[in-house]
Amino acid sequence: MDTQILSWQGWLIANYNYLTAPATIFSIIGCTWFMAGKMTRFETSLDILSKNLDILAKKVEKIEVVLARLNHCMVEVQTFIKTICPGATFAEVIELYGASNSPMVLKSEFKHYIYDTSLDIQIKDKKEKLVEWLKNRHPETGLDAQTFLFELVVSDEINKFIDTKKLKDLLYQEGKTVKDYHGILSIYLFEVIIPEVID
Repeated sequence: MDTQILSWQGWLIANYNYLTAPATIFSIIGCTWFMAGKMTRFETSLDILSKNLDILAKKVEKIEVVLARLNHCMVEVQTFIKTICPGATFAEVIELYGASNSPMVLKSEFKHYIYDTSLDIQIKDKKEKLVEWLKNRHPETGLDAQTFLFELVVSDEINKFIDTKKLKDLLYQEGKTVKDYHGILSIYLFEVIIPEVID
C-alpha cells in the first residue's frame, strides 16, 4: 500500500470504529466536563481576585487620607515650634546678612554657602516658579517682596521649590544656627527674585 499522509477526513474514516466506541465517547465527555469545571473555578478565582483588588484600593485611599492628615499635623507642629523658638527676625536678617544695594544683596562672606551647596543652580532652575509665586502675593513695594520671601524661607515652604538640606548641613557643620540659614537664603532670594517682580 502506497504510504501517504491521510487528510483529516481520511483519518476520521479510518478511525471511525475507534472514535464511536463507548469508552472513547465517555473519555471525550469526561475531558470536556473536567475542562468546564476548571474554567468555572478559574472564573471564580478571577472574581475573588477582582473583589480583593477593590478592597485593597479602598484601603489605599484610606491610607492616603491618613497621610494627608499627618502631613497637616506636622505643618502645625512645625509652625508652633517656630513660634516659641524663632530664628532670625526680619530686622536681624537685613542687618547681619544684607549689603545695601538696589535690590539688597547677600554679603560676600556668606555667598560661598550658596555656591558650595549648588543652591544658586537650583534657584536658577526654579526662578520662574519663584517669581510666579511672589507675583501671586501682589507685593506693592520691594519691602513687601522682601517680607514675603523671608516668610517663605522661615515657613519651610521654600522646600517645595528647592532642596535646602545641603545648606542646612553645611551651616550646622560650621557651627551656624537656624538664624544663619534664614538670613543667608532670604537675602540671596531678595537679590535674585525681587528684580524680576519689582521695577
